[in-house]
Amino acid sequence: MHATYIDSLEKNGHLVRALEQLPDSEAIAERRAAGLGLTRPELALLLAYAKITATQGIIASDLPDDAFTRQALVGYFPSALRTRFAATMAEHPLRREIIATAIANELVNLSGSTFIFRVASETSASVADITRAHTAARLSFGVDELWADIERLDDVVPSDVQTGLLLGVRQLLDRATRWFLTNRRAPLDVPETVAQLAAGLVTVLNGLPTLLRGNDADVYADELSRLAGAGVPDDIAARAVGFREGLSALAIVDIALRTKMDVGDVAAVHFALADVLGLSRLTVLIAALPRDTRWHTLARAAARDDLEAAHAELTTDVLLSAGTLTAADERIADWRRSNEAALARAASFVTDITSGDAADLATLSVALREIRALVRAASLPSA
Repeated sequence: MHATYIDSLEKNGHLVRALEQLPDSEAIAERRAAGLGLTRPELALLLAYAKITATQGIIASDLPDDAFTRQALVGYFPSALRTRFAATMAEHPLRREIIATAIANELVNLSGSTFIFRVASETSASVADITRAHTAARLSFGVDELWADIERLDDVVPSDVQTGLLLGVRQLLDRATRWFLTNRRAPLDVPETVAQLAAGLVTVLNGLPTLLRGNDADVYADELSRLAGAGVPDDIAARAVGFREGLSALAIVDIALRTKMDVGDVAAVHFALADVLGLSRLTVLIAALPRDTRWHTLARAAARDDLEAAHAELTTDVLLSAGTLTAADERIADWRRSNEAALARAASFVTDITSGDAADLATLSVALREIRALVRAASLPSA
């Protein structure tokens, strides 16, 4: 990805490779064959270019004029100036440049030098819309607080454990940003979106110890135990492991908003369905698909999106067809009786595919087709 990003920067006139003494395509290919990547100085250079180009993209948009960016402007200045001149900061002649720089720095520091390039190439979203979605994800999940808590574990836990925690947060930001770009109309109203989702997300993530079923519950408990053994405080471990279910939490809160149902009831059905249908195992197999080319990466992302969308539709159907039933198991049992044939066919394909340790895109595409067929069957009228 770094090589592709360098090519893009050079093609768009942002960078002169020879001037910056970056390796050419042939040299990068040789390094890749030898199992090597870019050096630290080269990575630092790309980080700087990522911030520069992100800043330019934000300045060129209307993002610095959004009301929520005022916090970035005020936060740029020392506390003494915030106290004395907060009322006049909006009149600063470099207001837009300061906001763009602060937001770009924060985004790249959290999500890496190639983040905007990757998301833009996969979604065709603008820098401004990616930034809005990233900000909504960061604020909705309280990423800043957890990131700071993990950074304070310097010399407290092994460096590989701390790095793994930070990468987990970065992965959530990556996936949640894409979710917002796909599931919300642009331009995103960041404060309104956060107000709609944040409380529900906390409810779902805090309830994971009792909501998760089967293998998902085992994986969750094992990961908490591993982190505890490495010296990670319980509250940090619980939040970090919970972030792995961040996309499920977004889908659950979204369903609750659309159906006006209780978030806890939606979550119970959602996670119970994941266990009953083996959807979590499919997610693991999709995550293991290769992403060595742009098209492989897009195909992997499309498969994951298809599965998440189908899971959300099935959850909604179970909830809306349950009548007076309230318990998740009762709701699912009633729904299964109404969709027995389609469910048996889908379950057979999923079981065949997930019984092994690996699967390719072809086999997973068949599984996803059957899951989508189950969605269609479940929505058909009974008479």
